[in-house]
Amino acid sequence: MPRDEASVLTWNLESFPLTPGATDQVAALIAELRPDVAAFQEVADVAAFNQLLAALPQYEGFLNDDPGAYTHLGLLAKRERVTVSEVETLFGDNWYAFPRPPLKAHITIDAPDPIDFVIVVLHLKAQIDADSQARRLTASQDLDAWLHAELQSG
Repeated sequence: MPRDEASVLTWNLESFPLTPGATDQVAALIAELRPDVAAFQEVADVAAFNQLLAALPQYEGFLNDDPGAYTHLGLLAKRERVTVSEVETLFGDNWYAFPRPPLKAHITIDAPDPIDFVIVVLHLKAQIDADSQARRLTASQDLDAWLHAELQSG
């Protein structure tokens, strides 16, 4: 990949690690694809995420801060090229709209003209029932308000 480009991957790992070989399979795919940044949904086992990081020493990793979570959101960033700062969990006190609180990070990718952005790893409430749809609507409205406030603050 040219140095003036960046690659970002997002992947719902479905209850990671769902199978005994999942950690090795995910590590192999990440090593092959070599994204600058990888966002993950449904990290069910923090120890397995740490094993994934150990298998990918060229990456640093982050999980959302949600002590009672049954699944987490995660982020990998390529150490040689990506600087990660301002990592935080958003909406941690709003379980109704965000059963899996979003993970936000400021990303700078080293390039001739640095690529600078904020990433929000998100996994909204699933299912098609009325309550799930209402929860997604509330989450979308909250995210929209947060985004507008972020833009206004520069």
